[in-house]
Amino acid sequence: HKKRKLNKAWEKNVKPRKHKDCSDVCAIMLDDDRSDISSTCANNINHNTELLPIELDIVVGKGRFAEVYKAKLKQNTSEQYETVAVKIFPYEEYASWKTEKDIFSDVNLKHENILQFLTAEERKTDLGKQYWLITAFHARGNLQEYLTRHIISWEDLWKLGGSLARGIAHLHSDHTPCGRPKTPIVHRDLKSSNILVKNDLTCCLCDFGLSLRLDPSLSVDDLANSGQVGTARYMAPEVLESRMNLENVESFKQTDVYSMA
Repeated sequence: HKKRKLNKAWEKNVKPRKHKDCSDVCAIMLDDDRSDISSTCANNINHNTELLPIELDIVVGKGRFAEVYKAKLKQNTSEQYETVAVKIFPYEEYASWKTEKDIFSDVNLKHENILQFLTAEERKTDLGKQYWLITAFHARGNLQEYLTRHIISWEDLWKLGGSLARGIAHLHSDHTPCGRPKTPIVHRDLKSSNILVKNDLTCCLCDFGLSLRLDPSLSVDDLANSGQVGTARYMAPEVLESRMNLENVESFKQTDVYSMA
């Protein structure tokens, strides 16, 4: 009965949309930020026995579940390389890696304000088994670091805030910019350290280890068992007080909007 209720609520919020020609939109997204990321591995899970030729450089970030490295992705037959980011999860954090990998594996997630994903790998090292996520690298760092180091103009504020809102809107949406159906996703840990600043001073969302796909097959019990997660300082009061309306998927999206603000 609870599952039927949730499905009904989800369907109520999904409006039928006409498909449109998405060639121009997708072309813009593929050319996003001139990141020089090899298109051959974008949006793929690396199932090959031969791993990508990556040389780790320096640690640029560290979170609860993983460390992020600046790294070099070597070209096949030359001394040239592309700069990428590698997020490395230890063996004990497999569940968080898998959650983020599964989120990134959704081809409909691709958007100029979502971190560009290349591939995911399992690696054996001297320190034991590790799980890697390989993504685009953004030299300006996260929004928290950027705002600490820079005084921004109103124009920059408009670009940063507008792009952040567009990224969240796409994450929450039930369709892509091209009009294809898409499963809405809630981030559940939105904060300035989980937002990256690109070279053009727009933002992209990252760190989907606690995210949740709002699949219509989920029951109210499934959502209740997904846990109260996030960073307390940014969490909505209804999450902290365990009084969310689990029968309305929009309530999950609203908690992300609270965190963004």
